[in-house]
Amino acid sequence: MPISPTRFPYQEAELDEFRDLQRLAYDCAEHAAAGLRPGMTELHLALAFRQALAAAGLREFAAAPAARIGARTCGRGRPTRLAAGTAYQLDCAPLRGGRVAVVSYSGVLGANPVWELLVQELAGHRELLLARARSGATAEQLTAAAMELVEEQGYDRPAGPLLRPVRPHRPATGPLARAARLLGHRAPAPPALAPGLCVLAPRLGFRGIGVGFAELLVLTGDSACWLDDELPHVRRAVRASPESPSALAAPGS
Repeated sequence: MPISPTRFPYQEAELDEFRDLQRLAYDCAEHAAAGLRPGMTELHLALAFRQALAAAGLREFAAAPAARIGARTCGRGRPTRLAAGTAYQLDCAPLRGGRVAVVSYSGVLGANPVWELLVQELAGHRELLLARARSGATAEQLTAAAMELVEEQGYDRPAGPLLRPVRPHRPATGPLARAARLLGHRAPAPPALAPGLCVLAPRLGFRGIGVGFAELLVLTGDSACWLDDELPHVRRAVRASPESPSALAAPGS
């Protein structure tokens, strides 16, 4: 996508740095997920994720590695242990060289048809968000469109903000100050989607299972595109069958 240098605050090389960091962090999440076993707690999952990130050279964070298991993936219940068919979520926001990425990796230990359906449905939310961003939707309109689709599908309303701006890097003192500046922690998302980068984090919940992702969206002022189409949740959507699992009743039935 052509980018106007007078309006867009990043050069192509800077976008590459954001992309590389985001992809590396998701690779670390997949690496940690490959070693998960029944009986592990959220602390175990978060530690495994942190160790994978550290091995890749990522040790500074805007949001430290964290994990949720079971109903806590959709904001319910109490901490529990991992078991066959249980959903989990790995989150973090690593910092490197003045760049930030926000990662939310959804997984399941073994198979779970509800989780598989939600993953397929989530791909439609990614398409919707991109289409609305390209049409010039404001942050408020983007959030409203996402909520309308969740309600139309009969899923649980997600908790937490859908959108957060990423601010161009400027000198700041200490990792916490840099994190606050880079992710716009000191102010809500602006009503207009200004040229630059923003984090979108859609989520779906159903029957005590939550899935979601966090991803950087590029806003050029004339259009929009996802920063990277080679992320785990994107590959899952490509591999997924268009048919819903036959054994699973549709929401609301």
